[in-house]
Amino acid sequence: MLDGDLDKVARLLTASAAGLLGVERVGVWLFNEPGTELLCIDQFNLSSGEHTSGAVLREHEFRDEFSYLKGSLYVAAADPLTDPRTRGYVERYLKPNRITSMLDIVVRFGGRDLGTLCFEHVERPHAWTRSEIDFGCLVASQLSILLERRAFREADANRRRTEELLTAARELDVLKSRFFSNISHEFRTPLTLLLSPVETLLEGAKDAPTEWQRDQLNMIRRGALRMLKLVVALMDFARIDACRSQAVFRPTDIGHMTRDLAAQFEPAVALARLRFRIECESLNEPAYLDRDSWEKIVLNLLSNALKFTYAGEIAVMTRMTDLHHELRVCDTGVGIQTEHLPRLFDRFYRVPDAKGRSFEGAGIGLALVKELVQLHGGSIHVESRLDHGTQFTIRIPRGSTHLPEDQVRHDIRARTPGSHSPLVEETIGWVTEEKRARPPSSLETTRPRILVVEDNPDLLRHITEILGDAYAVECARDGLEALAAMGRAIPSLVVTDLMMPNLDGLGLIREIRRRPDLAPIPILVITAREADVSGEAAGRAGADDYLFKPFSASVLKSRIRVLLSLHRSRVLLQSALGTNETDLEALAMQISEKLRV
Repeated sequence: MLDGDLDKVARLLTASAAGLLGVERVGVWLFNEPGTELLCIDQFNLSSGEHTSGAVLREHEFRDEFSYLKGSLYVAAADPLTDPRTRGYVERYLKPNRITSMLDIVVRFGGRDLGTLCFEHVERPHAWTRSEIDFGCLVASQLSILLERRAFREADANRRRTEELLTAARELDVLKSRFFSNISHEFRTPLTLLLSPVETLLEGAKDAPTEWQRDQLNMIRRGALRMLKLVVALMDFARIDACRSQAVFRPTDIGHMTRDLAAQFEPAVALARLRFRIECESLNEPAYLDRDSWEKIVLNLLSNALKFTYAGEIAVMTRMTDLHHELRVCDTGVGIQTEHLPRLFDRFYRVPDAKGRSFEGAGIGLALVKELVQLHGGSIHVESRLDHGTQFTIRIPRGSTHLPEDQVRHDIRARTPGSHSPLVEETIGWVTEEKRARPPSSLETTRPRILVVEDNPDLLRHITEILGDAYAVECARDGLEALAAMGRAIPSLVVTDLMMPNLDGLGLIREIRRRPDLAPIPILVITAREADVSGEAAGRAGADDYLFKPFSASVLKSRIRVLLSLHRSRVLLQSALGTNETDLEALAMQISEKLRV
């Protein structure tokens, strides 16, 4: 039986068959994967003793001939120049190669056409005998076994490689999840030591804080709660990824529990002046829920709804259908463009330029919701229209047969009410910050005027307080507000964040540099992105300098002093000497580098 390297076997086969049958040319041709081409891997010429390869026959050039070949066991053409099964080869194959008789045996295995074994006489007619055809079929069958063995070995090698890659990926996922879990736990200790003393100070157990101190302490508390929210989400992902989720599914009044969770948002919704419709009646049949997971699902969806809804209403509804328990969370918010919907539940995906009460976020919330819904054996679906609103629908199968048996408990245990989630606290903070007056813009003209562009209210207030003693400070929440402010009065310097809604920092910088009246303004970028990447992007857009968060007040003040000094020097030089602007920019860069050193 034939076995071994295909190229070597083909050379041995063609030479042996040509010698045994006295045939001038014997070739092995193989189909490509789609079966649209035949490639000659070896052809032996008896008279010269030479082996050749590489010729190609394409189906679109020999459509009828390929059809005859694929529909037959063999094609024996004593006169291929006139035979209708081979007539298409005449001008481009038979005549150039002086072929006068040919026998093509189809190499086939398991119903798949693998190729053909071709016998060709040159310059003399020949009628193919039964014994010659049988011999060719026998060789072709052995060749088909060899080809299948080769395909099996390749498939097996690919399977092993795939298994190795999957194993490596699973190990990497476990290591990644373990890292997230460990680092999240490590964050909890300093967060506790941050939040607990701050809350003690706010309570005024010993000395009541002043109004300014209370404002600063609340700012610290809000920042710590945002970090806690991210830590909790990372820990949830780590548990799910590492298959260490401790989900326990108990019979639960889904309407009653959802209504209690939704009620936590009533103060925030009222502050936002939205209607809040809660239609969550107790049902006759309990739903089997992991209650911690269900809480995260409901709170994330409601937080999302309030974040992107400025007018109208938010609605929460539960009901039971023939097969499912169903939850719907609807809003009349900004909506989502259709092309973004397929990726909405992808991890770390954020809809570009979405207008919300906060631009902050890591793209974790909805991805976590989907994971937790799937943990219940359920599904989540979203419908949305831009500027009309969004509806999320979750369906959880009724009963418990779809759940892991060892994680199901049939005892009805009352849910222990918890304190407000960091999600609820953050949501209330969004609306409260909207209602709170932003830092007042100075109207004086005697001091340098600084325009601060930042979408985070706490950071905007913090920067304003840092700079307020030395400069006249004006505030803007995004690039569009900043351009409107510059239309009223041109500032001495712009301090801007990069990631903002409506018009981000890079877009703002480009717009400033495009306009002749604004182009000379020095620009300092403050960014939370990776320093080298964001600094390079800001520099290309036209920023003069950048700071990486977190930054100190002294460094911020120092950078602004340097930029303003350079700007004044440039204006004086340009006025006194009429120096070319390009030369001045080079000079300013040199001075800047020396000042930094």
